[in-house]
Amino acid sequence: MIEGRPLPRFVLTDSVGQPRALPVGRSCVLVVEDDTSQLRRQRAHEIIGRHPIEVVAIAEVARYRLWPARTFALAAVRKTEAQEGVTVWLDWHDAVRTALAILPGQSAFVVLDDAGRVVFFAQGQLDEAREHALDEALARVEAVSP
Repeated sequence: MIEGRPLPRFVLTDSVGQPRALPVGRSCVLVVEDDTSQLRRQRAHEIIGRHPIEVVAIAEVARYRLWPARTFALAAVRKTEAQEGVTVWLDWHDAVRTALAILPGQSAFVVLDDAGRVVFFAQGQLDEAREHALDEALARVEAVSP
């Protein structure tokens, strides 16, 4: 179980190739998805949207790492960023999936406190109990955030 532990470090970039680092000193929620998992996450996104917490969207794009697929992946990510108004961080080397043991084709939700410790972790379709646990974890970090 990874809850209660610091999150491993990842090397991620944004859609223009700039390195991105996780927020330091403030809580956030990571939403990790690939192109097959994004259809299964609507309810969790609604729960996250009710909380004033920083959302870090991470796209798993390792299988598109090489040209010409990379060009198409970047275009799709930039389109999503424009439509959703969010910055998407790109994982070109499966670092997040490997470090968190996320199963292929599964979304993952990771709530971090302001010290970078994992408060909540779940992957795949969340049942009602896990949705409630996600909501509670978000409320907890929200209550102690500066």
